[in-house]
Amino acid sequence: MIDLGDITHARGSVVALLQRSGLVDRPRLRRIFDAFEREIRVVGIWAPAGSGKSVLLRQWMATVDGLVCFADAADEAQVFDAIQRSRAAGASRVYLVIDQLDRSSAQAREAIAAAVDSGDGRLRVVLAGRFDALPVSPARWVRTSEISGADLAFTADEATSLLADVTAPTGKQLRGLLARTGGWATALVLVRRLRETGDGSVVDRFDGDSRPVADYLVTEVLSALDPEQEEVLVWSAVAPTVSAALAVTVTGSPDAGRVLEQLACANSLVMRQDADSYRFHPILWAFLAAEQRRRDLPRANSAHAAAARWFSARGDLRSALAQTVRAADAAALAAFLDQHGYELIFQGESGPVMRAVRAVAPRDRERLEADMGLLLAIPHFPDRPGAAQLLRVRTHAQRRAERTAVDEIVDALWAHANRRRGDMRDRPPLAVDASCSRGTALLLEYVQVWTTGGVDGEMNDNMSAALVHLGSPTADTSELRWLRMLILESALSIVSRAPSRVDMEPVLLQIERDRLSGADERDTVAARAVCLQATRAYHRADPLSTSVLEHWSPRAGARLDHLTQMLLALDELTRRGGGAALARVVALIENDLSDTVSSLAYAVVPAIGSAIRQGDVPLADRLLARCRRVLGEYSVESATAAFLRHPNREGDHVLREALAGGAPRFTPLALACAWVALAVHAHRHRRDASATAAILNALMCAAPLGAVRPFLQEGNEPSVVLRARIERLGAWRPVAEEILAHPDMAMSEKAATVTIAKLTAREQELLRELPAHQSIAEIAGRRYVSANTVKSQLRSIYSKLQVNGRAEAVEAARRVGLL
Repeated sequence: MIDLGDITHARGSVVALLQRSGLVDRPRLRRIFDAFEREIRVVGIWAPAGSGKSVLLRQWMATVDGLVCFADAADEAQVFDAIQRSRAAGASRVYLVIDQLDRSSAQAREAIAAAVDSGDGRLRVVLAGRFDALPVSPARWVRTSEISGADLAFTADEATSLLADVTAPTGKQLRGLLARTGGWATALVLVRRLRETGDGSVVDRFDGDSRPVADYLVTEVLSALDPEQEEVLVWSAVAPTVSAALAVTVTGSPDAGRVLEQLACANSLVMRQDADSYRFHPILWAFLAAEQRRRDLPRANSAHAAAARWFSARGDLRSALAQTVRAADAAALAAFLDQHGYELIFQGESGPVMRAVRAVAPRDRERLEADMGLLLAIPHFPDRPGAAQLLRVRTHAQRRAERTAVDEIVDALWAHANRRRGDMRDRPPLAVDASCSRGTALLLEYVQVWTTGGVDGEMNDNMSAALVHLGSPTADTSELRWLRMLILESALSIVSRAPSRVDMEPVLLQIERDRLSGADERDTVAARAVCLQATRAYHRADPLSTSVLEHWSPRAGARLDHLTQMLLALDELTRRGGGAALARVVALIENDLSDTVSSLAYAVVPAIGSAIRQGDVPLADRLLARCRRVLGEYSVESATAAFLRHPNREGDHVLREALAGGAPRFTPLALACAWVALAVHAHRHRRDASATAAILNALMCAAPLGAVRPFLQEGNEPSVVLRARIERLGAWRPVAEEILAHPDMAMSEKAATVTIAKLTAREQELLRELPAHQSIAEIAGRRYVSANTVKSQLRSIYSKLQVNGRAEAVEAARRVGLL
């Protein structure tokens, strides 16, 4: 409980603190009063205690240009005096302002209503209170504007302004504070006061059970209730939102619904959610949850257990889990997780489930952690030793007596994880009876496809097509978002590893929609799917969303996070080039102490190509040595990198031998990149037939992936090779035309055309001599000109190519097809 120190907690002291703070200027609220000069005659401000109604009134009154007659409705004499002064005034515009209308006497309300309905054209009325205590007249229906408690709640920007002069909290801290306080003015002012006293951690700890707020709520809310209302309010608050039926169940009062309706009408920090449910303000709910345990802990636990049964009976397993955890019964929680834990994971509640598992007794925890952790690890099992350890834990853990259909499915997954494929073939098909849930039935279909669709990691089109069908948006899986995303991610993992004829575009779009609308950020399924989507976009040279990847990739694990960071760096290198982009890629490669294989496989070919074009031969050699050590000397990636470093007949032969070995070991782009390198090399040496054959092979490898990226690695040269042979590509011509139509390819060709037009014939000739690393004197001697002439021409070339030196000029020339 947070203590406010020297501030007392009576209502008057807190109100005085609100008044002294002045809050902040909120033009969005004061604009409502501007309508006074047009059609509105009455403004009503109806909000719970502590919402800042009185402060808003005083802020507005300070800006009014006219006579203001103010009264506190709790003082009947003030009300009559203000009304009398408004009638007697000779001003052209008179404002009658009545605060705390809900505390007024019957006689005062009658006089205020008469003033509102008087028809006096000069008079404008502002009424404030917890609720509207006046009878509604026909005139007020059409000429009243209202400000509610939700309107008075502070926005993030307003809260930042309020706390700015006492070291504003971070974005995450502020979001948490607003979620716990609901933007309630009193809470934010108290937080500000505590930060002024030097309590920097108050933003993370402050909620409805903080001492000043709790005392204020006791004074302002509980003390104003009769015993029946207080009993219902305290004991119905088992959840932030409760229905009337649930309130009856947990309080034992048949009138609980009627009492909650009374409290909602009185604006006692209880709001009607819909026709039959009520929502407690976050501040009030946190206070009541703590108050229950202070008053009677066994009764509080019993109420949560009853709520858990109530939610379970209605199929709301998420709420039932939360109530079971709050009931603080480890045995009951283990039983609940045994019965419903799998289904909750299917629905995307993996985070709450795994946190709940940690609250059960140790004998149940090992089994639940192993089995439910397994569901979160499929389908990839990148950590085989970790999976084996979980399997050993599960083998020795206590097993429940009654086995379910999901237990059989989990056994099958464990067999698959442990690579006991013979066991998988010998197993009869798993059967699920008609009484099992939809999630269990869908998981069964998924497991049957996944564990029998390939042998030792072999991926095939039939398997990916079956998974796409299972997880497609048209399937009956709308309530099983997490499981559907897992299935679609499995299909993506197949397509991203090897060429496939399965059209994944609709799947990718659906994953993106689901990720934004409801994926649980605490499990890794959505994150891995986003990273795989980024890989797919990189293949196609589509724009990569930096903000989305930076948000999601850390949740996907270190390997995929490193890969996505590498893809972003490679995308920049391919699109813009330059030393800075290359340095970023090299840093990711060389600072990766674990030698992440997939990242290196994607990076080595473009990185070495860029290093060679920039004239940094030592860097190219260093990258080639690392590639050979990590990926193997005879991998397609290593052979391609070696060929780029030494584009000679021997390198050509070694690379073709590696290509003859079949599918790439590490990245599906490797084949296309290798054939593009061979095609460009053959084209440079005017070996027309060899260039045509190589570019055809490149198209065949790129087409299943929809890949454009390999054709951007060598600047403008691949487009030159493609256009020169477009008539000889036969059935692959449409693929080539689609690649040439890609915006990045078109931009590269346009840049090449513009750049070539800028250079004179002599400058183009000089530029072609630069890769030979001759000195200026040697170049001058070969061209029969002075050294100063060569220097002048080089300066002109650098200016036209917008580069800073010889290495960058060579790279730019290759990129636009001049070399």
